[in-house]
Parts: sequence; C-alpha cells; structure tokens
Amino acid sequence: MIGEISSGTSSIRLSCRMLAGRLYRVMSSINATSMPRTDDAAGRSDFAEFVEMVEVRLRSALMATFGPTDGRAAAVDALSWAWEHWEQVRSMSNPAGYLYRVGRTAARRHRGRPLPVADRGVHIDDPAVSPELVAALANLSAQQRTVVILVHAFGWTHRETADLLEMSPSSVQTHVERGLARLRDQVDHYREHDDAY
Repeated sequence: MIGEISSGTSSIRLSCRMLAGRLYRVMSSINATSMPRTDDAAGRSDFAEFVEMVEVRLRSALMATFGPTDGRAAAVDALSWAWEHWEQVRSMSNPAGYLYRVGRTAARRHRGRPLPVADRGVHIDDPAVSPELVAALANLSAQQRTVVILVHAFGWTHRETADLLEMSPSSVQTHVERGLARLRDQVDHYREHDDAY
C-alpha cells in the first residue's frame, strides 16, 4: 500500500520519492519567482540566464530545509540579493552555494515551519505520504533532513548536493547514512508507539 512504509532503507527511499512528488506539485502551484526585469541598458541579460539555471535548484534546496512557503520566500530573497549584487555574484566560483547561504540567513526571519512538508498543499493524511515518515523527518537535524530530501526525494547526486550546500561529497554521504538510519529508528519507534494503543 502506498501510504505504508517499512523500516527498510529502500522503502524509506521510495516514500521520500513520493514525498518529492508532493513537493514538486506544491512548487508547481506556486508562481515562479518574480525577479526584476533584466533587459535594462546595463546589459544584465546574463542574469536572466543565471536565474534560469539556478532558481529551481536553489528553491528546491531551500524548500527541503525550510518548507515550501519559507523556502520560496528565502529563494526570492536570495535571488533579489543576487540582482542587487550581480557584479559580485557573477565572479563567484560557486554562486548557487553562496545564494543558498543568503537564503538560509533570510529564512531565519520566517522560521516557524521547520518541517519541509507540513505546509501548503502537503497533508499528513495524504495517502502518498506516510505519517510516520513525516514525523520522522521532523526529528532529523536541518542538515540531515535537507541532504536526505535532496538525494532521496529530489534525486540529486552527492556531488550536486555537496556543491550547493558547500560541503564535501563524503560529508553528504555521512549525512545521508545517518539521516536514513535515524529515519528507520524513528519510523520503528512511531509504529511501536501506535501498536501499543
């Protein structure tokens, strides 16, 4: 059954992918990030190309960390900052990673929904999302939750995740392993708790 997950890693990964489908639908229902026009005389058309390359990935990462509403707001803040500081941003070696940090800082103003699924259009009673998984994700550290969702829900490679989050691929692997182990433990805990009643 789609709403059930076992404590096995492959089942948790499958549930994460179903969760990603729900998050993508939420992302699709939210208008694309509004940015200033880029056809000014200063010649910032390359900014439009940059936004097209990084916006969805930046928004996905910030949603994985802060949830659909706060993640989108953080992405808007980060890209607005990039527009204002475009000459500085365009010369960076990893502008998307830097903007992720800008967005994380901006999101601290909106921290009320740390769980990336308990928000707008994603409901715990949705049959595609196991309540045990939702509760277990809430108990991961923000970094573990972000890495697990990016790798196992959105299908990012360890290298892509490492580049955006500005960490090494081996750190991503460590967070993935620890996050999945904790998810398995949490899912088992919630099931044992439910069986007791």
